Order: sequence, then C-alpha cells, then structure tokens
Amino acid sequence: MRGFLRHADSRTPRAFVQLLAAQPPGPSAADQCHAAATKLGFFASNLFANTALLAFYCRSCRLREAQHLFDQMPVRTVVTWNTLIYGHAQSSAPDLAVAAFARMVCAGISPTASSVSSVLVACVRLEDAGTGAMLHSVGLRCGFCASVVVGTALVDMYAKCRHLGAAQQVFGEMEEKNVATFTALVTGFVLSRRPHDAMLLVREMERYGVAPNLMTYSSLLSSFVSMEDIDHGKQVHCAVLKKGLEHDPFVLSAVVTMYSKCGILEDFVKVQMSVSCQDQVSFNSIISGLSCLGRGKEAFQHFLEMRRHGTDMDVFTFASVLKAIGSSSSLLEGRQVHTLILKIGYDSVVDVQNSLISMYARHGAIGESNGVFISMEAPNLVSWNSLISRCAQHGHGKEVVEMFEQMRRLHVQPDHITFLSVLTACSHVGLVDKGLEYFNLMKDEGYLVGARTEHYACMVDLLGRAGYLNEAEYLINGMPIKPGASVYRALLSACQIHGNLEIAIRVSKRLIELNPHDSSVHVQLSNAFAGDGRWGNAAEIREAMSGKGIVKEPSWSHEVRMWVFEEILPTGKKLSESINQANENCKYLPGIKLRANVIADPDLENAVKDANMLVFVTPHQFVEGTCKKLVGKLRPGTEAISLIKGMEAKMEGPCMISKLITDILGINCCIAVEKFSEVTIGYKKDKEVATRWAKLFTTPYFLVEDIEGVELCGTLKNVVAIAAGLVDGLDMGNNTKAAIMRIGLREMSFDELEAEMLHGQKLQGVSTAKEVYEVLTYRGWQELFPLLSTVHEICIGQLPPTSIVEYSEHTPNLSIISGSNAYY
Repeated sequence: MRGFLRHADSRTPRAFVQLLAAQPPGPSAADQCHAAATKLGFFASNLFANTALLAFYCRSCRLREAQHLFDQMPVRTVVTWNTLIYGHAQSSAPDLAVAAFARMVCAGISPTASSVSSVLVACVRLEDAGTGAMLHSVGLRCGFCASVVVGTALVDMYAKCRHLGAAQQVFGEMEEKNVATFTALVTGFVLSRRPHDAMLLVREMERYGVAPNLMTYSSLLSSFVSMEDIDHGKQVHCAVLKKGLEHDPFVLSAVVTMYSKCGILEDFVKVQMSVSCQDQVSFNSIISGLSCLGRGKEAFQHFLEMRRHGTDMDVFTFASVLKAIGSSSSLLEGRQVHTLILKIGYDSVVDVQNSLISMYARHGAIGESNGVFISMEAPNLVSWNSLISRCAQHGHGKEVVEMFEQMRRLHVQPDHITFLSVLTACSHVGLVDKGLEYFNLMKDEGYLVGARTEHYACMVDLLGRAGYLNEAEYLINGMPIKPGASVYRALLSACQIHGNLEIAIRVSKRLIELNPHDSSVHVQLSNAFAGDGRWGNAAEIREAMSGKGIVKEPSWSHEVRMWVFEEILPTGKKLSESINQANENCKYLPGIKLRANVIADPDLENAVKDANMLVFVTPHQFVEGTCKKLVGKLRPGTEAISLIKGMEAKMEGPCMISKLITDILGINCCIAVEKFSEVTIGYKKDKEVATRWAKLFTTPYFLVEDIEGVELCGTLKNVVAIAAGLVDGLDMGNNTKAAIMRIGLREMSFDELEAEMLHGQKLQGVSTAKEVYEVLTYRGWQELFPLLSTVHEICIGQLPPTSIVEYSEHTPNLSIISGSNAYY
C-alpha cells in the first residue's frame, strides 16, 4: 500500500481497483485501503473506486463498515446495490440482503439478474420460500428466469426450502441447464430423502451431455444413509473411481460418510485405509463415520491423533467427537474435550453447545448438561430438544414437564421431536393427565399440523402402561391416519403386562394383516395365550409359524458388548479379535454364529459402560469377584438377568446367584431357566421388567413372582440331569434313565430341602452338584438324598459312574431328619 502511494503514475482509480483485487481481504487491510482512497480523493469523486472498496469490505466480513460506506456514497448504481446485496447475502445476517433489495426497488433502481440471484441465496439461508416465490415473480416479470444463473438459483432455493415440486417445475421450464442446475436439483432430492430419484437425475444429466462434477457426486453420495441404499452407493463409488475423483478430499469424505451411515463397517475400513492425506476434512469424516458406526472409542483415538498431528479442529470436529464420547467413551474424556473447547474458544458456538448438552445427558450427567444449557445466550430448538429428550430417556419426567412449560412461557415453538420426548417422559413416569393435555395441545392449538404415528404410539403406550387398555384401543380406532405397526405393538405389549387376552387377540390379528411374515407378532400372541394358561392355542400359533416358514430370530437395536476373558488361541490371535472377525466363538461355541452387532470386549468396565441391560452367563464361581469390580461403574436404572446354573454355599447359608448380584450391585436381577419348550422367568414385584426380558427368548415363557424358587429348582434339575447323562453314557437303557428321573423328582419334592434352602417356598428352577452336596453334608442329609449325593461323588471321582444305579436306589433313612446337626 505504501509503494502504491509513493508512485504518482500508479495513483489512479484503475490502479486502485487493481490493487484491491490483488489484496488479500482482512480487517486491517480494509482500513488501510479506505484511508488510501480518502487521501487520494477517490471517495468523494470516483464511483468505480468506491464500489471496489465496498466489495473489499464485504470480502473482509466488515459488513457494518460496508453499510456505512454505502450510506455515505453520493451516487449509487445498480452495480453498487448488487455489491451490497451480495455481501449481506453471504454474511451472518442474510435478512439484510432482502431489506437492501427492497430499498433498491423503492429507490427506483431496476434490479438485474445478479440482484435476484443474490437475494435468492439469502432466501436459502433464511429458509424463506415465501420471499423466494416473490422474487420468482419479479424474475418472470423482468424476463430474468430465462437466465441460467437465475433459473439455477430458483431451483436451488425451492429445493433447499423443501418445495421440491416447485424446484422440479422451474427445472423443467429451463431451456438451458448446466452442471450447477442439475446439482441443485440432485441436492433437493437428497434433502427430501429420495436417493432413487437423485440417481435417476444424475443418469439423465449424463444423457443430456452434462458431466457430473465433484459437488454432484458429493451431494449424491450423501443421499445414501441406510442399508437399503448401499447398492446405489457402491455404484456411485465405482463411478468416482472410474473418473479418478477418489483423491479429492470432499468426495473421499462423502464416500467414507456414506459407508458409515449405511452401517457397512468392512467397506468403511477399506476406504479409511486409503485416506492418505491428514487434513481437517479427512479426519472429520473418519471421526464422524466411526461415531455413526458406534465405534466411539476408535473415534476418540482418531481425535487424539488429529491433535498430535497438529490439524486444526472446527465445529464439526467437536460435534462428531462429542457424539462418539456420548455413545461409548467415558465421561472423563467428555470433560477433557469440554476443557479443550473452552481453551480454543468454541464454547459459545451453538452447535458445539448442543453437542455438549447431548453428551453429558447421554452419560446421565443431567446437572452438567443443564449447566451448559443455562450458559447459552440464545438456545435454539435443538438445544431444548437435546436436553428434554435425554431427560426423558433417564426417567426425569417431572423435569421434562417443567422444561416444556418454560418453553411455552418463552414462546419457543416446539416441533414433533419435542412433543414426542415430552409424551415419552409422561409415559415412563405415569403422568397420564399431563400426557393427554399435551397430546390435545399438539392437535388442537395449532402447534403442529397434527400428531404423527409415533405420537399416537406413545399415547397408546402411556394409556396401556396405566392399565387403560380400552381407552387405548378407542384412541387407535379413532385415529385420523392409518395406524402403523408401532401403535398396535404398544397396545399388544400392554395387553401382555395386564393379561388382557381379548384385546391382545384383536390387536395381533391387525398386526398380522399389516405384516403376515412378522415373527414377533406371532410370538407375542403365543406368549399371551401361554400367560393365560391356554397352552393349546399357544402351540397352534407356533405350528402355524412353522407351516408358514416364519422363523423367530433374536434382534437387537443397539450394540451388544460381550465381555470375554482374553486368551491367546493356538493360531496366535486373541480370542476377542477372533470373535469379532468371525462373529463366532470358535473355541467355546463353534458353529454358533453371533449377530454383527455383538462385539467381544476384554475390558470389563468398557463392556458394561452405558449398558441398561446386563445378562449374566459367567461361571458361578466368578460372579462375586466380577460384580465387585463393577460396583459404581453402572448407569442408573440398569437391570440384570441371570442365566447361571449355580449358587454359592456361604458361611451364613446358601446364597442364590441372583441375590448375590442384587446385593453387591444394588440392581434388580431376574432369573431365567429354560426347560423343555418354554422359559421360566422369575422376578420380584416388577412384572414389566420381566416382560421386557421375555422378549429376548424365542420360546414361550412363564412369568413367576419367585426368583429364589425358580433358581433353586433349576439347580436341582441340573444335578438330576447329570445323573440321567451318566445313565445315557453307560448305555443302561431308557427304563433305567426313567427310574433315575423318577428318583430325582422324588428327592426334589422333599419339604425339608425346600425349607432349608427356600424357607418354605416351592421349587421352580438351576445350579451344580457341588453346592447342593455342601448343603446336604452340613445338614447330615446325604442318606436322605442318595441320588443328589451320588452325583457329586461321581463328579469328583470318589465313585465310578456305574454307581449311579446302585447308590441312588438306596431307601432314604427318614429317621435322620429329626436328629440332624444344625446347619453350620
């Protein structure tokens, strides 16, 4: 700038404009250029130089100074107005562009195609299709719509404002189309979640003779977000490879994101390995992808690598890593990232604040989540929804109601997500009246167009949980929209809980009409018959399933982490790695395939982190030590079920495994015992919890409010089963086996054994021979229960297997009952 002022021959308006064009934009540079223009006298005399200075202020993001300069200019042309409009359209206040355009028209300046296209950009950012439509009218009246620039801007505006029909109409009327025009409509199909139409448009584009560019492919790839879209996604990936575009960071990022959103881990890893550059875009796409795939721990490791590499982090980086931390990492890591955000200065960015709210709330740290919310100057709807939805998930129903009432007082407009979260919270804590109030508010007071299927499903669940089954069915019958499967499922689950078979049958028939091959409906109806004691009907449902070829497969909507004790296999691989690669425990359960969402994890604390359901299948001798390691590591409200065959013989007396788990961890623990074709599930008081566990099993089930009885019955049956196995192994024939089973059942029915172990409760359930034998020994009852005693002595090698028949046929000596020694 100083050199420019020193040379008199270069101090002309033309040279000044050339200088501004070459000068990098920046706050200090803009001030220097303005000072130079004033010193040289250009400001008062030369419109050309003033317009160039105005544009430089806009490029330097100094819109306030640009507006001040514009207001002081003695003369303004349409080019000057267009410069100001364009600057405002690209700024943080695009509404000022619309205002400037209105002032220009009022001043008698005829707009140009550039004016209209710039304001249309502002409409996109404002999501204001109404103003965009008025500009469309201006364009038609002035003849601008024939311009490919204005036509493309109109297509883009309508598409991004979710008016896809209008966008297609403008597109169809355009005589000239370029790559930007096609890409704008492709983006519209993407935003409307119509990937198939986006694919067809790209093919039409190529037939039209227009080659897709990087933006086209990036936009098209972002439309594939589910497993159903993966074939189209792979086709586009092949086209990208064929045209040599795979090294572009934005296209590569779109490919990585596509595979992660479609849940294809194998292809995601392959593409990830090909990412050689370590720039911000590449790191962000990998962190976001791993987060979408539920690989939070790996996402956090890439975040740490990004820091070590010295790559700049942006809002998207923090939003992605906070999502990853919220799903799988520890709260400590989340707090560390929060500290880094404060240090870098992103703590006032709304998107980052929303991610912090969600991260803390996912970990159950509602207080810290609320603290971030309170610190926000202007929380948006996403902020409210993040806090409300997480509070609803953690059972803070009253707090959710208070927050919603605060939203109403502040005139914050709720959306469908808000109402769904509030209704869910009311359902979980039993606020029936409040739920009905908010449901009617949503329908009748103009908050939304109307309730959706998911809102009706939530209301049916609310009424069903409270026992208002007839009212729930009446609500379904009066729905203005066609009831979906989720609505009927909610009522069917409530019928199972409350034992209303009549409504369950009607609802099941409607569900089967909607989806005749849905196995879960048949299973639920079968269980409803079984729960009512109608075993014949339950069997008929199962036979009908078999006849139709319907097979029930266990399904999980979330990642299932399976803790395994790490060991090295003969192949040199770790057991956990082998399980995760083959989806099979080749050492202990060969031939049994695990579902893809079952992840073996040798880290006990990480395996149970954020889990809300724990299934104990650990060998019973390790249960106590394992539980002690988990004290204080579980999230609030965690439920457990034990499938373990065993009990602990302690100094104070026999202790059932379920009681051991409950006492150490302080959580509710049910017990499940499989026998013949059904499962018996023991529970205490909360039948709804037991019903949720029942959904894990593929067979009919009994629900029994007696945990200890179910568990001990299974214990004794397991010992009798060993005896029967010995008979089978010795090839003694079915008659001998039947005799052994009869003796076993007789010994299991002794009131004294029931009284000793269950304090009078009747037996209904699972364990090993050793613990039972210890109880018999301490009581001096070995001769009273010869079969149970013999099984243990055979198991430890004191007697040969053939002794099973000889010793078990001894007549019990009942006289020892009265003279037995006190237990311990």
